Amino acid sequence: MGITIAAAASTHADTDSASYVDLAARAILRCLRAAGTDVERIGMLVNSGVYREDNLLEPAVAALIQKRCGIGVSVPAEATTTLSFDLMDGAGGPLEAIGVAASFMAHGDIEYAVLVAGDVHPSTGRDVPGFPYRPCAAAILLARDGDATGFGHLHTASVTAGIEPFGYLPLAEAGARGRQTIVVREGDADILGRSVRAVRSCLDAEGLTAADFRDGDAVLLAPEPIPGFGARLRTALELPSPEGSSATAPGLYSAAPFAALAGPESPIGDGKAGTAVLLAADGASSRCLVYRHRAAAAHRLERI
Repeated sequence: MGITIAAAASTHADTDSASYVDLAARAILRCLRAAGTDVERIGMLVNSGVYREDNLLEPAVAALIQKRCGIGVSVPAEATTTLSFDLMDGAGGPLEAIGVAASFMAHGDIEYAVLVAGDVHPSTGRDVPGFPYRPCAAAILLARDGDATGFGHLHTASVTAGIEPFGYLPLAEAGARGRQTIVVREGDADILGRSVRAVRSCLDAEGLTAADFRDGDAVLLAPEPIPGFGARLRTALELPSPEGSSATAPGLYSAAPFAALAGPESPIGDGKAGTAVLLAADGASSRCLVYRHRAAAAHRLERI
C-alpha cells in the first residue's frame, strides 16, 4: 500500500500568535480543509516540534494539539480512534515521523495520519534575542493510496564524535522564570558537509541524477540553517540549475521540511507530478529522503 501526501500547510506567515499548540492546530486544520477530510477520519497525529511554550513536558504536546483540533475528542462507537504522540529528534524529527507513520499505515487500519512540527520561544515572544527561530508550525496529511510510489528510505549523516547540547534549559541559572527560558547555540560547523553526504547517498540510492533536476522532474527542498545554505548546497552537489533547488524561509527549524512541502516550489499538488528530495539538517545530523508524487492524485496543496 502506497502513501501519498494529501495536503500540506504552514503558518510561517501568521503573526498573531506565538503559541506552538495554537499554530500547530492551525496548520493541521488547514491541511484537513485543503484535502476535504474530516477530523473523524484521522487515525494518527505525530508531533515533532522541539521548542514549545512554557517548556512543556507533560502531557505530550501532541495530545494538546489533538484536543485543540477536536480530533478524537468525542468518539462514537463506529468512529476512528486516534493515536497521538510526540517524536522529537531535532531538525530530523519530521522525517523520522514520516517513516513511523508510513509503517503504521502500511500494516494497520489507519487511513489518514497528520504530522506536524514547529518551534516557538517558551516565553511566546516573537522576537527574543538569542533565539534564532521564528514562531511557526507546518503540517502534512498522509493518506493511503494504492497507486502512489510514496517515500524512499531515510539517509543520515551524523556527527561521529561527542557533541555538546545546542538547545537546552540551564537549570542552575533558570531561576523562577525557567519555564520561559531556553538557550540555543550554534551546533557543529560541518553542517554543509554532512548535508552533502546525506543528499548524495539519497540521490544515488534513488537513481536520481543532475538531469532530473535540470529537466524539472525533481526538486531539492532544503532548509536554511545558515545564511546561503541552499545555494552552497546546490553548488557542492553540482546541480545544474537554480530551479533545481529551493530553500524554505530562513528562521525555521523543525518546521522546515513540512513548510517546504507547503511552499510554491513544492512539486506536489495542482495535479503536478514530481519528485521532492527532502533535507533536514542541524548541528548534530543531516537526514534526507525522497518523496515521489504522482500526477493523477486528486489532492490539493494549500499554499499559505
